[in-house]
Amino acid sequence: MAHHVFFEQANTFTNLERTQIDIHKKQFAGTTAQNGLNVKHASGSITTNINCKENNSVKLELGSYDGAASSSTLELATNNNSSSQHGAELVFTNASNKFSINRINSGTSVEVLSFVKTSNNITCSGAITDSNGGTITTGEKAKLAYITISNDANLSTMETATTDNATAIALRTTKNINRCLEKIAGVCDGTHRVYPQYRTGLSPTYITLSDVTKQSPTTGQWDDIEGSSISYIPPALGTRGTVIYKFSCCLSRTSDTEGMASFRVNLAGTGIDQTIQVIGSGGFYGHQVIIEAIIEVDSGLSDSLATGVLSSWTAAKTIKAQIWEYSSSTDIVLHRPFYYKDIHGASNSSIPILRPLLSIEAYGNG
Repeated sequence: MAHHVFFEQANTFTNLERTQIDIHKKQFAGTTAQNGLNVKHASGSITTNINCKENNSVKLELGSYDGAASSSTLELATNNNSSSQHGAELVFTNASNKFSINRINSGTSVEVLSFVKTSNNITCSGAITDSNGGTITTGEKAKLAYITISNDANLSTMETATTDNATAIALRTTKNINRCLEKIAGVCDGTHRVYPQYRTGLSPTYITLSDVTKQSPTTGQWDDIEGSSISYIPPALGTRGTVIYKFSCCLSRTSDTEGMASFRVNLAGTGIDQTIQVIGSGGFYGHQVIIEAIIEVDSGLSDSLATGVLSSWTAAKTIKAQIWEYSSSTDIVLHRPFYYKDIHGASNSSIPILRPLLSIEAYGNG
């Protein structure tokens, strides 16, 4: 049997041990690739590698030896920031919780994108472009902040649905169907305003409805009824349309035992025959009269104001209601009843003025 004898030497190394130490120094200096720490000196190469052993991960941490927080900055750069270097760098500043990507051009570092943990905002320097190469504007960037998808969604399907809905909306607004394009209404008291479409962009943009007083018509002629007059242009009606004018007011007798009168609508200075109505009664203590006219607008017809027909309506026309009082023995009064008593006990000693109501509706067929 062979016997091995070991001799101890104090503070001395064999040639083999010196060689092993020298190899470890070179590996630590990065001259030999390995699993583990591998740092190459700048004089040998500008490449710096930090490798991990097998499936372990590489960690770069900021902090003191006792684990306390540090305000240091971790910087990973592709160059040494000399004036001739180009590349990119990743910078994390612990004190501000900021992570940034910087572009280095001739040694000058310019931030391209940054993320601040506390605000959850990503800031991009310069323009953002979409996949088609178009630039996203500042306004569009702001809109992106309001887009939230809380679960799985097929955006292509959503886009198709949006297109289909837009088409359906277009069909509903362009089909040849009668639809209300405008309705204005108000109380004729000198304060109520109506805002017809044709006043858009004009000054004023509204029409103030006229106030009324107790009105005693003149016998034997067509008198304009206070509060009923309005200058109007309907919206574009398409191939044909209809304008409906409606006015309602209070009618009562005077001291005569009976009151009687005729009413009609006047369009652009001509009375519309279809609107004439005769009202008379021996018990007129207060009656609500509704005066209405249907005006047809059709490019295929000729103008006939007397029958309420227009071939077009693109300029302002005055519409108003009129009254004809037949006789002094059948006098009537407008806007004030002959007798009045309300739940508060007011009676003939304080008969009020009852304000009329006026409305216009415009229907188009485009």
